[in-house]
Amino acid sequence: MLDTLQTPGETDTLLLEIENSIRKMLEGQRARSVAHGPHFARLWQLGANTLLGGKLLRPRLLMGAFDALASAPGSDPASRDTALRVAAAAELLHFSFLLHDDVIDEDLLRRGAPNVIGCVRAEAKTVRQSRGAASAKDRSLHWARSNGILLGDLMLSAVHQELARIAAPEHTRLALLDLLDRTITESIVGEHLDVGLSDGVIDPDLTTVLEMSRLKTATYTFELPLRAAAILAGVDARVEARAGEVARNLGVALVKSPVVV
Repeated sequence: MLDTLQTPGETDTLLLEIENSIRKMLEGQRARSVAHGPHFARLWQLGANTLLGGKLLRPRLLMGAFDALASAPGSDPASRDTALRVAAAAELLHFSFLLHDDVIDEDLLRRGAPNVIGCVRAEAKTVRQSRGAASAKDRSLHWARSNGILLGDLMLSAVHQELARIAAPEHTRLALLDLLDRTITESIVGEHLDVGLSDGVIDPDLTTVLEMSRLKTATYTFELPLRAAAILAGVDARVEARAGEVARNLGVALVKSPVVV
């Protein structure tokens, strides 16, 4: 049995490591955004500020599993810095999904505060007022939601780049990219079901609702971090498969009782 329990001090250290890895990743992207002008640079900055405000559940789960598996007999782990880079990418993936979710759900708030779309809209309204255009047709919401879609797309692309460029053997990188592809596909299928159920296009039977929840949330919240940890730790394929089973069970628990996280 793997012991992934951490003391408060160890948890604080891990959070700091993950946050530093995310900041490093974002800084590389920020330099590129600045080259495309102030409006795009501002959008990226809003995204970066919001990204660092979460619980970091997925990267914490990935690193906890990696640290446990990397010391197991027969493992051939990648470096811890590489694992931290993948953990940061997992949080970026989560945020890209949230951006698209907020567009689909027409949300302007997250965690009780303006989300990226809400911030962009507020700033656009201020600009329009300063130009005396407040009486004209207000397109600030369209502008803000368009920004959310585009930033989500950009961050999704950045996740692929991060995994493709890690310092690891080719078979490890390919396994991670395959896992990412499957995760994105299943998450999109889950969101598609969610919208269909919400709009009354798909019949809301219990099996479909549970499958929607598993695909939409559990796949990238649990299965991606645990499977990625196993791949990075270089453990036997059977361990990775078992990690996937554990992740699916955690996903079912999350669907039935959100208090689990």
